[in-house]
Amino acid sequence: MIVNATGYDSKNKKTLICGVYISPKGITTFGWLNQEGFFGGGNFMDPIDDPKVFGDWTDKSGNDITIKPGESGRYVVIEGDATIGPSDNPRTGFISGPAFIGDGGKAAGYTDSHYDGAAPASTKSSEDESGCRVRLRYSGYYLFVDDNEECGGQGVSFSGIYLKKSAKK
Repeated sequence: MIVNATGYDSKNKKTLICGVYISPKGITTFGWLNQEGFFGGGNFMDPIDDPKVFGDWTDKSGNDITIKPGESGRYVVIEGDATIGPSDNPRTGFISGPAFIGDGGKAAGYTDSHYDGAAPASTKSSEDESGCRVRLRYSGYYLFVDDNEECGGQGVSFSGIYLKKSAKK
């Protein structure tokens, strides 16, 4: 199981984790679980600028992201493409540039302006902010990506769980 996010149940006053399980056949199941008894709490993501993160990643839809080293502790450099729709009329999205590191080194955020990935990509920091926002987080063998659904044509999204291309069978 992979812990993808944390939340808080104010009614029951409990911290929750979003657990993700990927079966050997590639079927993904996820849901909110009580954090008590899991790992002792905290942020379960690994540093986004760990050398193991650098390389080519792909998700089950065939979207691709490449991560390269940037300035240590400040940003990583990303490039990616996403496609949806029929091959004769696809809708596409493209990202390229620095993804600034935030959240204690556990996330990186890409956008046209400075974004460090500490908050989900769908969260706007100001009312007039628009354009593509992508947050990247890494844990073990997986790259977790979420975006604000403004990174390409209608329905195009980079959101998903990515595996390193060399690790895919």
